[in-house]
Amino acid sequence: MKQEPTPLETTTPAVPLDTEALLVKVQAVFAENEQERGTPAVPTKVGFLALARAGKEVWNTWRKTYPEPLPDFSEIDFTGDAAIDFSGFSFTGGELGQAIIYCVNFSGCTFGREARFNSAQFGDWARFDSAQFGKLANFKDTQFGEWAWFGGAQFGERADFDGAQFDERADFDGAQFGYGARFNGAQFGDWASFHAWDVSRIQNFWKEMMSEEFAQQRASYAEARGLRSDAFNRISFCGVQFKGDVSFQGRTFLSETDFGPTLSKIFMNTPNGEKVIPEDQPTRFKDIPNFHGCTLHQNTSFDDAEFSAPPSAESARAYRTLKLAFAQQHAIREEQRFFKLEMQAETGIATGNKKRLYQLYEKISDYGFSHTRPFKYWLYCLAGFALIYGLLTGTYGWNGNISWERTLQWVHYALLNAVPLPGFDKTLEFLRIELFPIHPWTQLLVTVLEILHKTVSLVAFFLIGLALRNLFKMKG
Repeated sequence: MKQEPTPLETTTPAVPLDTEALLVKVQAVFAENEQERGTPAVPTKVGFLALARAGKEVWNTWRKTYPEPLPDFSEIDFTGDAAIDFSGFSFTGGELGQAIIYCVNFSGCTFGREARFNSAQFGDWARFDSAQFGKLANFKDTQFGEWAWFGGAQFGERADFDGAQFDERADFDGAQFGYGARFNGAQFGDWASFHAWDVSRIQNFWKEMMSEEFAQQRASYAEARGLRSDAFNRISFCGVQFKGDVSFQGRTFLSETDFGPTLSKIFMNTPNGEKVIPEDQPTRFKDIPNFHGCTLHQNTSFDDAEFSAPPSAESARAYRTLKLAFAQQHAIREEQRFFKLEMQAETGIATGNKKRLYQLYEKISDYGFSHTRPFKYWLYCLAGFALIYGLLTGTYGWNGNISWERTLQWVHYALLNAVPLPGFDKTLEFLRIELFPIHPWTQLLVTVLEILHKTVSLVAFFLIGLALRNLFKMKG
């Protein structure tokens, strides 16, 4: 049988006095009350609660000494005088067997105003599913391991996750947020989800996880505060770093939503010291942003946001969804932006001639958003065709003699083909006869060159017009 460790029995090097004093306090939490609270190595639910009430330093000392137990606070009411400040608590746990990490269970808990978890550290599988928070829930600078689960949780106004760090999986499916929730400067790992749940689904979830009475209480709380599991009130994701896929599928954004840059510096307390998230840090989507089925508010901003999902059919559909969503809002600039991102994704997955056409479209006009690129393309074509025309005339300066009259005719001829306006057919015919030898093959070649030159010039002018149309947000 594994012998229970005895923290008070120290060996060299000696345990520092402050740590030793804290270990004494840990033992005191369980002294003469083991039947109700258990032991430091195997606490009961009451024992976990007593350790938490002893404060951050006592808790963290216990957690470091006894990393295996899974703290269980499920369904505890932390409102009013029962509130505990969990700021700076360590719930990281340790490894057991094949890297099974134990963390903490706050499933179904009820918290009052200003629940504090700021700067707390969580290991893997932190459970807050179905938890209820009052106003000003504070998770600022909190660090989560793999899979932080807030499914079906409720938050009152101004929940604060500024600077929070999530590892591989953050699950807020069906979570309800009051007005003014904020995730500014937060970091999400490989997968984050804020999927919508309809009313029946979240009520069934509460009922299955807890009880019928619990589900009715949560539903009443949501109704009294206007909380919805399929919608967001005003919410901010300024400067968030989404390092993997993120999904808001099915959510309705009822008020202002900001995916723009951070508006001010965010100061974070980390185990390695203070970290500062700079002002104007952009929101970054490094993989696919899923907004399928969403309804965006007219005051939704993606200003300066960066999108770098690898080209794929999924990323093209994701950008198309956002393009169409902004088209419904008549937000032309954002609609154009996501059209461009969609085209970039389509180019990346296209093959053969289709891919080459996409690449040419991007190179010549930046998908219809650059007016300088097609203008340069028009100038290069003018110079190239003019050179060929000069070579075919056989009279422009190649023998050292320059005929200024023929030079002017040559320039005139090149410009008329570069600016293909109607009504100049007779002039072109006259110049063609004057400039080029009357030979069937020469005349045929010149005709073909004229067609090509006019075609590329028309394409250039079309792309310039398209870019100006996009620049001034004109719609056809």
